[in-house]
Amino acid sequence: MLGRVLSGGFEAWANRFWPLLGAFLLFTALVLIPAEIILVYERNLYGDDAPGLWSNVVSVLLTAILSRGYYLTFLRAVRGERPQVSEVLAYPLDFWKYLAAGLLYGAVVAAGFLLLVLPGLYLLVRLSFFPYALADGFGPLEALSKSWQLTKGQFWGILGLFFVQFLVLVAGFIALLIGILPAVTLATAFQANYYARLAETPPIEEKVSRP
Repeated sequence: MLGRVLSGGFEAWANRFWPLLGAFLLFTALVLIPAEIILVYERNLYGDDAPGLWSNVVSVLLTAILSRGYYLTFLRAVRGERPQVSEVLAYPLDFWKYLAAGLLYGAVVAAGFLLLVLPGLYLLVRLSFFPYALADGFGPLEALSKSWQLTKGQFWGILGLFFVQFLVLVAGFIALLIGILPAVTLATAFQANYYARLAETPPIEEKVSRP
């Protein structure tokens, strides 16, 4: 499974490299630039030790506003569709879904880590596809539930995916700016393809019942 995910994700990434890179650059610029401007303003007011509270608030809010369109561009790529960079801007009113699901995800995973490391890691992996489920139109609770459903029996495969993503990002950092941009988009394409493959696979019962 993981091998097919990686090969399919790489193919989609290579075929749609420029729109995916454009979506990443647009998303990053629209989040980082306003947040940095506000951080500079905060430091001018309160000194270099300013905590950057409002900068962080703006960053989180803008990330939520842009997330559905951003993740949807990657889902379109791995599903053989033609992603549009402008789609990053297409769903601003869905920001609350990403805020709500992100808070729930963080709370559940944090609770798992407070109990023991392994439960926290297990929950982190099983619920990790919720951003893509939200991009597919599910609500916050539905997206978390969908991720839980899709990742049943996939824990080690997804953990392997995380390891591959880590290696890709490390390689990108080693190559500095030139490498990190394609590395981030490739890592995201891998994860989007894993979700897409699971989401489009019939339930086990349906497979068994077929002649």
